[in-house]
Amino acid sequence: DLLTARNRQVKGETEARRQARLERVEAQYPQAAAALSKMLLGPAASLLKGKRLVFVADGALQYIPFSALPEPLRGKTANPNRATTTANQAPLVPLVIGHEVVSLPSASTLAVLRRETNGREVAPKVVAVLADPVFDPHDPRVVRSAQSSVSGTQRQEQNTGGTRGPEEKEPASLSASLVEDRLTRSASEVGLDRSGELQFPRLAFSRREAQAIVAAAPSGKGMIALDFKASLQTATDPELAHYRIVHFATHGLLNSEHPELSGLVLSLVDQQGRPQDGFLQLKDIYSWNLPADLVVLSACETGLGKEIKGEGLMGLTRG
Repeated sequence: DLLTARNRQVKGETEARRQARLERVEAQYPQAAAALSKMLLGPAASLLKGKRLVFVADGALQYIPFSALPEPLRGKTANPNRATTTANQAPLVPLVIGHEVVSLPSASTLAVLRRETNGREVAPKVVAVLADPVFDPHDPRVVRSAQSSVSGTQRQEQNTGGTRGPEEKEPASLSASLVEDRLTRSASEVGLDRSGELQFPRLAFSRREAQAIVAAAPSGKGMIALDFKASLQTATDPELAHYRIVHFATHGLLNSEHPELSGLVLSLVDQQGRPQDGFLQLKDIYSWNLPADLVVLSACETGLGKEIKGEGLMGLTRG
């Protein structure tokens, strides 16, 4: 709760009250993190130095971001009788600073990964990033794209009397055609417009994220797919198998009861604003041939799923 406090919208909360709430959270977090680290990692504290840490958690522990927990030895500096830290206390150092931290849903997953990667050739290119998709037919990028072809469209409508073909549905039918039977149950956090259509806000800063990642790759070894190119077609293109790292920066949808309905949201309209399938679902991922070393899901709720006894969480990350 402390980690996600900034993402929480409290109904009727003023900006002053929000700032006060966040200040309390900032003060409480070091104590809570240190206590949890000591509880979970304290017994093995002397064995952790210089090691890769692989966590196969159970139950509620599967929701803990172990990378963010402080080193257990450092955590002892926090005073358990106080809710705040003082200037003379050592800062809490997250595990990820000194360790490679890996979380697995089950030990059997590790066996499968080792079997599938044994002897596999390394992909020739480094990183492919899909980011800043177009979700809304009223997005300015659609308008700009439409303007570039408006003359040809006008001529065509004059020749046909301005009528629409049966395949040219209005963009407003998006949720009915693509979401109703697949992701409605998992879309509780997504906004709705007056007509009841799903509204995914643009993730403009994911563009900077993508550009920074590709800029760090060797020349000619990175691929960036933005705007309309951040699509389901790009995500399922066999070309993606040529990259060691595949990075998605977009919205995620969770369905804990039916994890197969969970997925990532890519561009939902084409350059003319026409609706298109942009949902990369778990069932699609399981049928994927994507021999990447690392897939990054920079999206909300991707670490959640349905707990299956003996197998851990079933969700996007499992796929």
